[in-house]
Amino acid sequence: FVDQIKVIYWRNKVSATTMNLAVGDIVTEVEVFEVSESSYEAIICEGDTYSDFNFLQPKDKSGIYRRKLQSVHGCDSIISLLLNVIPRAYAEDEIVSLIRERYKDGADRMIDLFRSAYPEKNLLDLLVLDAEVRYGSLDHIEKRSAFEGSAPVYSYVFAQEFRNYDNGLTAFHCAELPYAFHTTSRVMVTQQDGVEKLEDEMAGAWAAFCHTGNPNHKGLSEWPAFTKECPATMVFCDDSHARIGFDTELIKTKNALDPSFEEKMAMIYHSSTK
Repeated sequence: FVDQIKVIYWRNKVSATTMNLAVGDIVTEVEVFEVSESSYEAIICEGDTYSDFNFLQPKDKSGIYRRKLQSVHGCDSIISLLLNVIPRAYAEDEIVSLIRERYKDGADRMIDLFRSAYPEKNLLDLLVLDAEVRYGSLDHIEKRSAFEGSAPVYSYVFAQEFRNYDNGLTAFHCAELPYAFHTTSRVMVTQQDGVEKLEDEMAGAWAAFCHTGNPNHKGLSEWPAFTKECPATMVFCDDSHARIGFDTELIKTKNALDPSFEEKMAMIYHSSTK
């Protein structure tokens, strides 16, 4: 049977073994499609509902929700949402208590770093702050900017809050795309005061960067390139401006204290099998 198999693909890589192949007489090629898995967290207040492009049906109860995405080949990927429903209003000491429960001895450090990086944000946002993707981005930005002969490197964070949606919604994955492509008029969650200004800032930056390799334009405050001496990041929000090294320590500390991706997936599997 093995002699009849000409090529076995694992995605686009040749497989190292044929031990899992079933017996057959006419098989000449086997293509194995990897099932990818990802997870993310969201927090809503009691009485609100949560939905996004992965989970269109609104959800209003804490729990782990999983969705299988299908392609013509079957299951393509599995997405898991960890949804937490909290009381509508938390007192400051209750928020601190939640953070202490999550970060134990590292809680005070996390609170100080978050308040320094985002003094305008609700402290509760610390619990859903992305450190996984931002950590990888910072690592790449630091290495790429230090590479001799590299073109200028520009770093940004999208930190807009959607004030008119579910009593305030923090930025989610890909939330900046309608602004960058100047299509906010088609996206309900973006509709609030100041949307046109932020849209013009971001769409102008993307267009300028595509055209010249430099995102600066007359409608945006100065955006310096990221360097070791000046680790600048443009923070896009109602008051977009560049900040120097503002979240590096926060992200690295949070990434070290948060569960790893593997640990998160193990928690999801454990919960789903109960």
